[in-house]
Amino acid sequence: MIKELSEKDLFQVAKIHKENLPSFLTEYPLSFIEKFYYFQIKRENQLLLGKIENGKLLGFVFGTDNVEKLYDNFISENKSYFYMNTFKTLLFHPKYFLLFAAKFFSKSFVSECKRQLVYIAVDQNLKTKGIGSELLQAFEEKWKGLNYYELEVESKNKAFDFYLKKGFYIVHQYNNWVEKKYLLGKYLHLLIIFTICNGIG
Repeated sequence: MIKELSEKDLFQVAKIHKENLPSFLTEYPLSFIEKFYYFQIKRENQLLLGKIENGKLLGFVFGTDNVEKLYDNFISENKSYFYMNTFKTLLFHPKYFLLFAAKFFSKSFVSECKRQLVYIAVDQNLKTKGIGSELLQAFEEKWKGLNYYELEVESKNKAFDFYLKKGFYIVHQYNNWVEKKYLLGKYLHLLIIFTICNGIG
């Protein structure tokens, strides 16, 4: 069963995130990741869906219609907590200093679309069961009126080919001196292919 997740599911969300998603957020403590998702589900126009069987979360998908504010609002409302944990995380994972430096010195591409699928993750023991496809379909069906949306993916991410098979195309390629990333976009309704980011229905 795929459903919208609530506070009681967030520990499992954080655990799957930490074990399956290569990102800076993954390097934070489990409690930090759980707090991040708790903050997000309290905001409007965020979508957190999960596939649950027998009380166990098998995977989840998380999206927002205002990706620019996704981290800013979380940081501004949890400043001391965020900075303390970030400092500790960078101490243990200094490679991320380079990522921050790359973002600061590299010319950034800013998309006009603010609606984004932020994270999708499946329990690593179940990745051949089609759960990712189910979650993606449920995500697109749940946000009715969703005409176009985007997601970012690292070039080394094994899910890159999965997204291309699901109808995504490359919008922009980020080439900084630390990592290569792609911004992918997907139209859901070909009849309105020129309509981008009309708002969530």
